[in-house]
Amino acid sequence: SESDPSVILACRSNAQPPLISLDGGCTWNAWMADNDSIGANVLQTAVHLPQSSSTFMIEQDRTIRITDDLGASWRNHITFTTGAFHSYRFHPMDSTIIYGFSSDNSPVGRFNTKQRTWRSSSVDTSAGPFGSVVDAFFTKTNPGASFLVSSNGDVYQSRDTGSTFLRTGSVNEGGRQVSIILACDDDDPDRLYARHVRGISTSSD
Repeated sequence: SESDPSVILACRSNAQPPLISLDGGCTWNAWMADNDSIGANVLQTAVHLPQSSSTFMIEQDRTIRITDDLGASWRNHITFTTGAFHSYRFHPMDSTIIYGFSSDNSPVGRFNTKQRTWRSSSVDTSAGPFGSVVDAFFTKTNPGASFLVSSNGDVYQSRDTGSTFLRTGSVNEGGRQVSIILACDDDDPDRLYARHVRGISTSSD
């Protein structure tokens, strides 16, 4: 939680309940485990938006739920009727925009919760097959700027809130994709950080 650094949410796999810490990670408790309405679905992503004081989450069955009390109670928000993505990401500053990630033909989709529709983003594949999205980063101080890294090791940048992604470079090393996590400096969207098997690399362009 960016408004309260002592609150940390952790997502787990295999249908295990997520965890929450209210003391900066010293102790952890099951999050929403006693809420029967949640079921046993795998929680794919969650985000707390300070500007709305709400936490949103997406379950594996493509149901979005929302809580205003740190998970003590939840209500259904939206259930997707279309879209098959292996992961999702909320825009960090706008809860009405959700991104879905899949592979090659339409690797990125953007969902507008007001219009209730998915639209495929335009992704530059002129350098060859895209693969699938390994990680994505959406800047907060410049909401229009976003970045992707593909399973082929290519880095893509968008300046229009994810409508169009252009290939800007590669983090391949000897033909092997080395980037695992991609991050960006919010104060300088040109500066990227890539964590990979040999450490951390930076880019200033």
